[in-house]
Amino acid sequence: MQMHLCIAPLLTTQVYDTAVWVLDEAHHASGLHPYAVLMNSFVANTPKHLRPRILGLTATPVQVSGVYVS
Repeated sequence: MQMHLCIAPLLTTQVYDTAVWVLDEAHHASGLHPYAVLMNSFVANTPKHLRPRILGLTATPVQVSGVYVS
């Protein structure tokens, strides 16, 4: 599955104009993934008291020391 993220609406919206962000497949949010870029570009530069609540969802189990944790 390939994810496409359109940030054009975000260019005219301030982060603090939103209350909640729900991100599916959040386990991919690292490096240059669009979610990571969004967090580093928009959220990190917004004062904490103005940041939206962020809910990251994933169906991928966590693997710790070779054992899957559910």
